Amino acid sequence: MDGIASGDVATFLQEKVNLPGDEVKQRREQVAFLREKLETHVGEHPDFALLKLLHFGSLAKGTAIVSAEKEMDIAAYLKPDQSRDKALKDVLDELRALLVAAYPQMEASQFVVDPPAVTISFRTSSHAVDVVPVIPNGQPQDRGLLALRAQGSREWVETSIPLHLEFVRKRATKHDMFLELVRLAKWWRNEKELPISSFAIELIWCHLIDEGLVPHDYQEAMLAFFAFVERTRLQQRIVFTDNYKVSDVLPCADVVQIYDPVNASNNVASLMTIADRDRIVREAEAALDAAAAGLTAYSKGRGVAAYQRVFGKTFSA
Repeated sequence: MDGIASGDVATFLQEKVNLPGDEVKQRREQVAFLREKLETHVGEHPDFALLKLLHFGSLAKGTAIVSAEKEMDIAAYLKPDQSRDKALKDVLDELRALLVAAYPQMEASQFVVDPPAVTISFRTSSHAVDVVPVIPNGQPQDRGLLALRAQGSREWVETSIPLHLEFVRKRATKHDMFLELVRLAKWWRNEKELPISSFAIELIWCHLIDEGLVPHDYQEAMLAFFAFVERTRLQQRIVFTDNYKVSDVLPCADVVQIYDPVNASNNVASLMTIADRDRIVREAEAALDAAAAGLTAYSKGRGVAAYQRVFGKTFSA
């Protein structure tokens, strides 16, 4: 047999999926630039309503992939007495005004309201940063209400960015391939245009790692991921106990239940429909068959063709 080897998947990750190191460095420097300028502004204007910025999202966690246009997310902590009980639209308008004031060296046209964020465009690099408002609630670990992109009638959800980052770091310590396995699954999701969030994908991998179901081999690990989706049909409730008890999660009728490891009331898959779930399961079944065929193929060409059914035409070996 001369099918796809683990080294071929590693090469695909390196050449097609992973953000290059210099790109990661440049994006993080842009985030650092925003934070430093804001700290200076706040120091000069102690009554300023924008308190601080925290980096979060895929770039901060190390799961960003090269095809993403926006992988820089910043949480903007606002003074609660000036933001509480306001509609998201009004908060975003005020946040934009605050950002324009904090960064006078940039033009106002570079700041655009794009719910649930204010997007800042960098002209020199063509990158963009989504600045998402957070209203602190006085709890430790920078807990607060984070603006949501699309959660039905809800506009805010309680979160803790430090606890989320620590949660991911623990799984990356448990399994040295964790971050790249998340990237592979996100690439598959994008290739198939599947209705599942990056956060939900991360949490499925976290669950598999916690259960000891992820081999230390790219191919076998991806087979485990697809097999889990096929076997459970995404009907198994996923809950973590890092920051609360299982009993804190109340029964609900959501089709797919994957719970935020920081907030026991936040099902990150709450918007998934039966049709969404069934489509993801079908694609996972097809990917499982194709990946298994690529692993045992009798020629490299057949192996590549099988893996292209999972990851698209850019896969080569």
